Amino acid sequence: MLPSLSYYTATNSANCNTNLPFLSATRRMTPEDYLIESLGGIDSPENRKWAQELLSKYDFPTNSCHNSLEFAIHYLQCEQIPDWAEQYKIAAIETKVIDKEGNVHTLSYFANHPIHSGVDGEVFQDKDENYVLKKYHETYNYLDDSELGAIEKSIAFFCHYYGEDSAKIYYDEENLFVRMEKIAGIPLSKIDSLPTDAIQKFESMLATMAEKNIFHSDLQQDNILWDRYESKFNPIDFGDDPRNFSNILEPEELLQELKYNAENCVKLIEQKIITPDKQTNLFQQMIFKNLV
Repeated sequence: MLPSLSYYTATNSANCNTNLPFLSATRRMTPEDYLIESLGGIDSPENRKWAQELLSKYDFPTNSCHNSLEFAIHYLQCEQIPDWAEQYKIAAIETKVIDKEGNVHTLSYFANHPIHSGVDGEVFQDKDENYVLKKYHETYNYLDDSELGAIEKSIAFFCHYYGEDSAKIYYDEENLFVRMEKIAGIPLSKIDSLPTDAIQKFESMLATMAEKNIFHSDLQQDNILWDRYESKFNPIDFGDDPRNFSNILEPEELLQELKYNAENCVKLIEQKIITPDKQTNLFQQMIFKNLV
């Protein structure tokens, strides 16, 4: 049976026990921590990302009893979102756009909380949980033909890999948008550990790209997602293949070029693979930290 709400509120102001691994056994709990506790206290990148995304959907007032901490405590205790949270849920904004064929569409997304920010734009959660929306920094009217062509080529690679309707370009009077399927996984840069067959899984991803005549020109750790549940790697942000390898190379040659460009990713994957020796060391570290 879960402790009462008053227990959590009282202990948070001091120290409380936690099942979260790799942390001290006594620590101050954050809203994210309480939400992760509701998942069994497994502090994986996937679970922390879930907690962050859930909290980002609400805008709680400052100095109020209705805050992110009480929200998370209620979720842990009752296994559901509190009724009072509905009034603080951030509403999606809507914007009218057109596609390349001139058809009018309405995009609905949560503009207050970007889930990713990069050099060329920001990514927001679409109102449909299965999609995200990328909004480019450069206004549509100031994009020259080469810049627009590069974006279109990158999106074409995405659609060729994930499916014909997996992404689409839209624009309004000022902005360029790409609405795309949300790809499962956590960036390689944020993954703590990988299974022993991770290299084979990564090479399988490269082989799939080569078979589809796709050349990923930006194979780096933030553009490779590890889907722990499906046990596979998923590529994103394909780039525009400036040397046109996808058209001039045979699949076997393309695969070799992909492997060459992915050498740093392979080295990082090798470092993150959990062998029996590493697993023992990690377990010992967890025990030691929980005793501190």
